[in-house]
Amino acid sequence: MLHPTIPCTITPLDEYDIYGRRKLSEARYEWLCAIVRLRANRERTSIRTDASGSSANAHEVAHDARLLMKEHFALKIGAQIVVAGHTLKVESITRRFTVHGKVDHVEVDCSISKAMA
Repeated sequence: MLHPTIPCTITPLDEYDIYGRRKLSEARYEWLCAIVRLRANRERTSIRTDASGSSANAHEVAHDARLLMKEHFALKIGAQIVVAGHTLKVESITRRFTVHGKVDHVEVDCSISKAMA
């Protein structure tokens, strides 16, 4: 049984701009979540090695976040969640069930976003 305690704000991806691209809605929903993982790593990448033929490599910052929360109608892939001062973009949503077959909570994998909207 999940009992989330950390406040977060969900902004759905509901509207379209004048070019037909999806954009964040004006609506904001206050919700509670539990943070499983919220981190930023520096990973080595071989982009420079492939492009130049040298043995050099670049450092790429990879962001990673996983939240647990009760299911919410505004929670969809592409939505924005603000939690603990971080702005996150929802990448995947996985429902987790109880042994009786009912949805207990959802597991939300996110990428940390500098600025959306």
